Amino acid sequence: MLIVFLLFAQEIFKFRSFVWISFIVYILFQLCVVDWLLASNLILGIVVILLNTIWFEITIIISYYLRKKSGVFVGYYYFLLLWLINEYSHLYGVLHWPWLNLGNFFSSTPNIIQWYEYTGIAGGSLWILTFYVFCTIYSRIIS
Repeated sequence: MLIVFLLFAQEIFKFRSFVWISFIVYILFQLCVVDWLLASNLILGIVVILLNTIWFEITIIISYYLRKKSGVFVGYYYFLLLWLINEYSHLYGVLHWPWLNLGNFFSSTPNIIQWYEYTGIAGGSLWILTFYVFCTIYSRIIS
């Protein structure tokens, strides 16, 4: 749902407002996901939340500019590509956080976790993000 909100927010808000809103939303998301790290080490938790938020914001800012330059529908493809690159860098980069991948939010459904583990970033995230983008495009068409 975070992704759908950000896709809609790109269209509603001007650049500066959008950056602040996405920054705040992603910090709140990080607080929910990495709360266990805050409980074990406050300084490390704050650093992780800030680094992940900044890394995410770089992706969102690039996506916003590409969307404005190339149009809405092509911009969605750039968003998908940049988000998958972001996840890939989280998984295999120096600061890797595999629990932040989209597939880990399916903790109550082991079958989906196994599917996501098998398909990985190249499959699971692509399908989920494509579904979110199509939902956003569909809502634009019917409204």
